[in-house]
Amino acid sequence: MDLQMGGSHVKLQVEGDRRVFSEGSCLVCILLCLPCSIVDCFIVLKLVSTVGCCRSLFLLSLGQKELDRYLFHGLKPTLYKHWLGIYEKSGGAEFDSSKQRLFFSICNSYRDILHHNKKPFYLKGLEEDSSTMDAYIMHSLNHIFRTRDLVKKNEAKLAKLQENVKADVLNNEAFFDRGFTRPKVLILLPLASVAFRVVKRLIDLTPPKYKSNVEERERFYSEFGAGVSEDKEAEDVAEMSESKRNSKPSDFQTLFGGNNNDHFMIGIKFTRRSIRLYGDFYSSDMIVASPLGLVTKIGEAELYKDKNVDYMSSIEVLIVDHADVILMQNWSHVNTIVEQLNRIPSEQHGTDIMRIRQWYLDGQAPFYRQSIILSSHINPGPKSYSFFLSYADINGLFNHHCLNHEGKFLLSSSFPRFYPPVFGAFGHSLSI
Repeated sequence: MDLQMGGSHVKLQVEGDRRVFSEGSCLVCILLCLPCSIVDCFIVLKLVSTVGCCRSLFLLSLGQKELDRYLFHGLKPTLYKHWLGIYEKSGGAEFDSSKQRLFFSICNSYRDILHHNKKPFYLKGLEEDSSTMDAYIMHSLNHIFRTRDLVKKNEAKLAKLQENVKADVLNNEAFFDRGFTRPKVLILLPLASVAFRVVKRLIDLTPPKYKSNVEERERFYSEFGAGVSEDKEAEDVAEMSESKRNSKPSDFQTLFGGNNNDHFMIGIKFTRRSIRLYGDFYSSDMIVASPLGLVTKIGEAELYKDKNVDYMSSIEVLIVDHADVILMQNWSHVNTIVEQLNRIPSEQHGTDIMRIRQWYLDGQAPFYRQSIILSSHINPGPKSYSFFLSYADINGLFNHHCLNHEGKFLLSSSFPRFYPPVFGAFGHSLSI
């Protein structure tokens, strides 16, 4: 790297690529353009003396991990670069100030989130809906990959130790890196067509090094795509429903134009080089399901002793997208699912108990789970009824079941007032 200072510009030549910055350029802007491998203290000190940015001393105090987190907004560098590349190819500008990047920052705070003013794709809100979806998908990928990196790092450390030393080392909290089971992210969606859209985008946003092979892709496209009728009677019904659908409003056609199945559940596992769809739930990293599909599994576990839903015991990120559509289906299913989350499992399932985080063992996992609820509106709930009924809506779930110790975000929109406030218009009688 060659650093040249002259006139009113700072010229940086990095492996044949010449970049010019003004004398008052922020150090962060310069560092973002440099490969991390060449950003050492010597280079930074030269830039500080030349640029004089107010954040320079702060950046100098950061280690490599903290610096990467600051520059890549909390994302793993591989995820950040891939997401940035996709964003730029789509014609986007100013990624750092984009809606999806800003919403990702809110998700990355690991606080509970209720966003009840999201404009859905079926109400001409495709851009906003896609931005929000990209953000929570990247947050899920980032959480899964960082958790996996921590586990692999600790396993490598333990492999170097002798057997007689491991027992003492495992008492160190640094090696508490897992829950009871592997699944960490649960995404609840109302329809198979919506799940198809989310999982397809999930595959697109996964960097190439992690998806050299996507197992069971064709099966997924067949089951979650538009679907094919199996017999003549079903085809006749489909033709009749199609003629009825054409008479419906455009938002109805957009939402229900695909696979309307509301009973599904799929596990997704990330290996070193591939994505495995339809993986066993206990070996999956993420579960995408409809409320009805997951409640059915819970009912089977209560009915049959040889079945259980212990794979729900270690969910750390819960995402409920299109909650307004689920509200029109059966919202009580969502309450049942959330109440079932983070319970102590009935079996060990091959987990190394010595490496389970303490809050799981203490039954405090619900206070460490992040819940993200996305909807176009909320139902205020029946305030005049009993206290029990206050749990039956979106707002009630957020207030009573989302208990993250970090706190909560309530995202709402303010609209301009078209009419002036009316005072004294009510409460007066008119005598004739």
